[in-house]
Amino acid sequence: MAGVLLLVAEYQVFTSHFFGSLASPELPRGILIVLAWAFGGLLLLAMLVLLRDVVGLVAWLFARRAGRAILK
Repeated sequence: MAGVLLLVAEYQVFTSHFFGSLASPELPRGILIVLAWAFGGLLLLAMLVLLRDVVGLVAWLFARRAGRAILK
């Protein structure tokens, strides 16, 4: 799973380095759509994890036990 997430995260760098742009005509349209959805999902996952950490930190400041439960 970590390897797949790494490939999705590095897709932008890999494509711009080897093909010149993200909408490269060398890649089929379907693959571009799937990679864009995967990258968007990765960004959404990262934002949700960040939100959980911020909520856990705020909860930890006011109620240590509840904050630890969220952050665990």
